[in-house]
Amino acid sequence: MPSMEPERRFLPIDTARLRAESGDSGTMIIEGHPILYGVLTTLYRDDEYELREIIMPGAAAEALKAGEEVLLWNHDSSQPMARRKNGTLEASEDASGVFMRADVARTVWGRNGYEAIKENTVDAMSFGFFLASDGYKWEREKKDGRIIDTRTITRFSRIVDYSPVTYPAYKDTDVQARSKELALKTRPEMSDQVPDGDTAQRAQEAKAIRASIQKNLDEFEERKKTWIH
Repeated sequence: MPSMEPERRFLPIDTARLRAESGDSGTMIIEGHPILYGVLTTLYRDDEYELREIIMPGAAAEALKAGEEVLLWNHDSSQPMARRKNGTLEASEDASGVFMRADVARTVWGRNGYEAIKENTVDAMSFGFFLASDGYKWEREKKDGRIIDTRTITRFSRIVDYSPVTYPAYKDTDVQARSKELALKTRPEMSDQVPDGDTAQRAQEAKAIRASIQKNLDEFEERKKTWIH
């Protein structure tokens, strides 16, 4: 079942295309894509197991209607930089994912965060979320002796925040382990007895060859009927 604690995902700032620029009247603007659609991400990997995830287009549509998100500096709820409810944060879906634009607060942490992004001092962006109970599905395969679980996200029930952060995606082993733990809370019981990916591919190729041979035999039998004896 889904966790009561929000899950969090990370993107390097260059991937999120996050940038900072000064606006009219000295405003500090931050904009970019904290959520990307259609990108297969590895959350965890070792010699025997791999956990992958992909977010499908439209997954954030329902959650964005609530307008609850805040922009936090380094995940710190005591350091809000902008928020949807007061109009300083905008967020909407586009072809790439979720695009956000923030008019950053003129606070110490707001200015520090803005300058850190502008100078490329911070190198990651994250977002916190909850999943809808029917907003995901799991698939399992086995390849080269490793079990691979892939979770496809189709609907968030809530997006909590976006946050520029100091550390990039999953370089911190504690963050990686926690991401794996929370994601796996939504995984149903799945058998380890799954076909090896290479074996499954060879079986599919063999099936296609057999079908082609059978088609040729059927055509040959049909032609025989027209022959003059």
